[in-house]
Amino acid sequence: MVRQLAPSVYHQVVLYLPQNTLLLPSLLHLTLRVTSPSDIPHALPFLNSNIKHIDLSIRNTIPEAASYLFSEMKARVPKVQHLALSCDMAMATFEESLLAYITRLRSSLKEIVLDRYCLTSGMSLRLAQTPSIEKISTHYSNRAAAQQNGSTGMWISHQPNGWSRLKKVALASNLGFTSAVSLGVGHPRLVQELQLTIPISPFNFHSESELRCALVNISRTYVVLESLFLDLLGPTSVQDSISFDTLEPLGACRSLKKLFIRHRNPVQLNSSQLDQLLHFWPGLRAINICVDPVHTNQSARGLPIRVLAIFARHCPKIEHIGLQFDDSVPSSVWNLDLRLDSLKTLHVGWSGVGDVMEVASYLAELCNTRMEIKFGDSAIIPYSNQRAKEVEKEGRWQEVGRMFRAFARARERIIAQLQDRDKGIRWWQIRKTPVEDVVEGSKEEEMEDQSWASSLSDQ
Repeated sequence: MVRQLAPSVYHQVVLYLPQNTLLLPSLLHLTLRVTSPSDIPHALPFLNSNIKHIDLSIRNTIPEAASYLFSEMKARVPKVQHLALSCDMAMATFEESLLAYITRLRSSLKEIVLDRYCLTSGMSLRLAQTPSIEKISTHYSNRAAAQQNGSTGMWISHQPNGWSRLKKVALASNLGFTSAVSLGVGHPRLVQELQLTIPISPFNFHSESELRCALVNISRTYVVLESLFLDLLGPTSVQDSISFDTLEPLGACRSLKKLFIRHRNPVQLNSSQLDQLLHFWPGLRAINICVDPVHTNQSARGLPIRVLAIFARHCPKIEHIGLQFDDSVPSSVWNLDLRLDSLKTLHVGWSGVGDVMEVASYLAELCNTRMEIKFGDSAIIPYSNQRAKEVEKEGRWQEVGRMFRAFARARERIIAQLQDRDKGIRWWQIRKTPVEDVVEGSKEEEMEDQSWASSLSDQ
């Protein structure tokens, strides 16, 4: 059964159809690209009442054609749950027909994605009055459309009884970070997820003080916030970084489960400051802060990897940690109760690593064998003159991963045996016990563990 149809198929199919024929009545997802008025009649046979997801792009056409399309959609596609719209025309020329269609979807529409300049005051007001809306997203569009729409930015209308189910907000803005946040939503106490993006552009400069002000607004407004994603790759001063003073207002967000921040500069944070922040977020499941900065400097070498013990103390159920680490040698945990058994991914970005064996041994004390180490980031590639160093770092982290898995497997078997012999065994005894004297398992596992022990003793 066909449920999704590529735009390239449209014209080939409709050429041979009788007029008013309905095609693919089971179609649920429609992607439609309108680049001329003649495209609209070709699209009509695919509009049926079962469609739940529409991705619509309107380019190089006339307002009358767009208005006609929305009037047809109002009659033919009344149960859409997800609507994505982008256009390069002035919204005023077809806004009335579009708003009428939004009204038609008031009981079904759950998510809408718009060009930033399509979120006019009229659109915002109508969406605020759509009780089914759970998520609203905006993304960047060209400046020609902005000028045609007469809009300098986006609007989120404040309505006393509006946005009754809105839980997720994703906004892109070049108005300055503070402006984007201060627009707010009608019922911010319901919003659980907030995504704010400042794309790379010379017009998107922001400072640390603006960022702190924005986070103060977030902490005061979104009191039940669970997920915060800040993509701040727009230009900023080398001196402006994510610091404790910047993040400290988020301590008021006690329900926070996910925190992701991308910034051009490294994070300025020490172990004690991280301890203070994590104290406020016991339910944290994922954190990723400046793991892949574009700029680096000597004053921000990263956090020592021993801060993982702080996560084990405050957030034992965390599943993802992404931080920039320095190359210091970690000390032993010395506490069997400090574990990160739920940790699935440790993202180290472009971090260096000092003593490979010590880092691997430290990780084995905290994590189970299922934890994976992720190095680098596909979105930000180091400059060519740095590439050789990053390749060397990546190789050392791969070695850490191999050693960690061998150590973790050995320790898991040791603990399983010693728990039956002595419930009060201490971790230092485990570290002092020769692996080959206590490990019993398959011959392959014994040979691998002994091989690792032999290679480490030679270093």
